[in-house]
Amino acid sequence: MDDTAGTGSAVRDLLAALAEVEREEAVLLSRKAVLVARIAEEVAQRQIVEEKAVGKGIFSFATREAVLLELGPALGVSSRGAEAMLSFAEDMTTNYPRLGAKLAAGEVTAKTARYVGNTLGLAPTGSREELDAWLAVQAPRWRTHTARKIEHLMEAQYLRLDPE
Repeated sequence: MDDTAGTGSAVRDLLAALAEVEREEAVLLSRKAVLVARIAEEVAQRQIVEEKAVGKGIFSFATREAVLLELGPALGVSSRGAEAMLSFAEDMTTNYPRLGAKLAAGEVTAKTARYVGNTLGLAPTGSREELDAWLAVQAPRWRTHTARKIEHLMEAQYLRLDPE
């Protein structure tokens, strides 16, 4: 009796399970970004209320710094790590919502979203909507791309959007 057919089926099942975990990882990263963005909104609202109630004091923090002070310990990261997560959250929820929706649906891997997120700070100003539409189409295809390859694709698109 040939056992290789059963083994092949087991491998296919395991690969399918792994693909599902990768999709779930993307969905969880999206949920994390949404939560971070909501925390930022809540802290901003709290800052407004506190400043109205007691006035702006000599030691008051800017809203972004207040958010980072809350996020760092909650995420178990440094202020730099909290800043990176906050920027990523803003990109996926506000600046590039179509890309964020693809991440939330698990169509873009967490790895790809992180690589893309690392380059968005270099995007030409005034091109977010066009870049978001392009990323929503392109990024789901980049599942096997390296960070360097994604960086090159992003830079080429930035040049197309703003040759100067």
